[in-house]
Amino acid sequence: MAIGAVAAGSLTRRLGRSRVLAVCLCWFSVTVAAAAMAPTELLFASGRVLAGFGLGCLLPVASALVLDNAAPARRTLVYGVMFSAYPCGGMVAGIAAGQLGLDGDFRTPLALGALALLAVPAVLRLRDVASVPPDQKDPLRRSGGSAADLFAERGVYRTVLLWMATFMCLLVIYGLYTWLPSIMQATGYGLASAVAFLAILNLGGVVGMLVSGWAADRLGVRVVGGMACLLGGLAIGLLSLRPPTALGYVLVAVAGMSAIGAQV
Repeated sequence: MAIGAVAAGSLTRRLGRSRVLAVCLCWFSVTVAAAAMAPTELLFASGRVLAGFGLGCLLPVASALVLDNAAPARRTLVYGVMFSAYPCGGMVAGIAAGQLGLDGDFRTPLALGALALLAVPAVLRLRDVASVPPDQKDPLRRSGGSAADLFAERGVYRTVLLWMATFMCLLVIYGLYTWLPSIMQATGYGLASAVAFLAILNLGGVVGMLVSGWAADRLGVRVVGGMACLLGGLAIGLLSLRPPTALGYVLVAVAGMSAIGAQV
């Protein structure tokens, strides 16, 4: 995913965002379907790595394309609606797997990832910034710039801090997604409660993205992002004290709202 995210910038400059996004969707769908049909562990791992490259490229390109097509006054809210699909998809996938009796069957959920191909025609209809009339572009978009500007004068200080904040937020998000059920079981919660924690985390993430997007358009991204990080850190710290199950659910929901909501 990291390699795909780095490659996304140069690819979009050459091909345009909508085309790159369509290619990423096709790449991800084909590779995840190939992983689902892989007969050996090596081929399965290879398919997952290739799918990760497509997903890593897809996320930043989709974010940029959505922001380009959003009205300036509601840009952060629109971004929040788009990004909320990530935890929403995780929540739906977990519930669907349980309802369909897919315990232990990893191939069927992976094969369903090929359905992303259905979004390609709609993606190709989206406008790139280059196709928007100059008088309709955001002033910041018209000014141009390069990656070197991130390290000019005081820019390097802000860039490093932003990278550190993003790294820590993603560490918390992926750490919670990966280890939350195991951690909850290790601290004495039952299996059903541990799995429920993950569903609540995703639900909190959906709410967090929507609320944070709405608030950021009114209070500013820095204020909302900073408050979300502080609140998420407090919630995760309180979880280490092994609170009662009901309070644990609340803290996990707050952690999901804050950690995922901070991505605005």
